[in-house]
Order: sequence, then structure tokens, then C-alpha cells
Amino acid sequence: MIFGLKNHAGLAFLCCSILIAPAAGRAATLEDARGIGGLFWAHRVGNWRALLGGESYSSRDLDGIYAAYVRPGAAWSPRPWLSLACAYRYQASRAAMARPWLDQHRLELIAEPKARIGGLTVSDASKFERRWIDKSRDRWVFRNALKFSYPIQLGALRLAPFAANEIFYDLWLRQTTTLWSDIGLSKAVFPGATATLFYRVESAKTSRGFARYNTVALWLSFETGR
Repeated sequence: MIFGLKNHAGLAFLCCSILIAPAAGRAATLEDARGIGGLFWAHRVGNWRALLGGESYSSRDLDGIYAAYVRPGAAWSPRPWLSLACAYRYQASRAAMARPWLDQHRLELIAEPKARIGGLTVSDASKFERRWIDKSRDRWVFRNALKFSYPIQLGALRLAPFAANEIFYDLWLRQTTTLWSDIGLSKAVFPGATATLFYRVESAKTSRGFARYNTVALWLSFETGR
């Protein structure tokens, strides 16, 4: 076995994900195509988890990476069906190749209840973000993410397909600014590690209305402790 992989199906899923996601933002024929790569780690101690993660965003029309962030935090689960978290996020981003990178700092407060109905898992995460942004007005943003996941078995391959929808509401502008719709698969590739591959349709508000972006993303998540 390689790195404790239980079967070749897990390795095949991971390899395909690594090949597909990073190139999506540059190789796709769509001008609005984007790619996301994410790495996340959680260390569990009883009902608590220490969190550390980050993502990078690439775009074909921006010729490479246009945003990246790192996010440490902590989460507490007072009940098996509820997670409460607090995190700090540092993000750097640019709007175009010739423009400078701008810093952004966020304080995130998250409450996420979950419910299981047979094999179906439903979660509804509510997040309040305090954003401090270079050359822009500081603001509060409310985000709500509803997710449905149902595990399936395809021969040796055990997958967790999911669908999710997230809405961003700017409390300063008093309007919805972003909508995310995701569909994807998660797969445990070895003990304590999960790969997630998904496709996202993003609608982002601009001065001329809502612009649409197509994204392929890969997340690798690791969990330690007990």
C-alpha cells in the first residue's frame, strides 16, 4: 500500500483530481473559467478542533493566480449535530495582472447545525464575516451555505456526492453580492485524509449586473487527533 491507501480506487480518484483541478483555470476554453486548490487540516481534541487551511484561485483571463488566503481557527462541537467556530483569514488578491495585490483581513464567526435523514446528511452553515479591506470600506458580510450529501458505493469506490448552495449578503451595501452553486464528490483516500473534487457556478455582482464564472476545484483535507 502507498501512504496507507486502502485500495487503488482511492489512489485513482486522488490522481485524477490532482490532474484536473489545478489546470482548470488556465486550460479551459471558457473565458470565465477558474480553478481552485485548497489544503485543510484539523486536529481534534475531544469536542474541540484546531483548524488551519487555505486556498489559491487561478483564472485564465487573469493569467494565473489572482487570490490566495490562509485561515487558522478553532471549532467546538457542544453536540454531535452542532459546530461553532471562530477563525481569522488573511487574503491577498488582485483584480487584474497590472494591478497591485491588496490585503484583506477577516474575522469569521460560524454556526453549523447538521441533521441526518437515513443516509442523507444536511448541513446549514451561517457565517458572519468582519472584513477589513485595503482601499475599501470595512464591512460585515453574512454567508449562508446549505449542503446535501449522500454516500454511495460503486464497486470498490466509496464516494460521497454532494450539492451545495451559498449566498453572500453584504450588510453595508444591503444586497446580495455573490451566489455559489456547487456539485461534487468527496473520497477518503487514506485514513485521516479526504479529497474533494467539485464544479462551481459563481454569480458575482458587478456594476453591470451579475457576472457568471465556472470553476473546477480540488480540496485535500487532513484530520488528526481523536
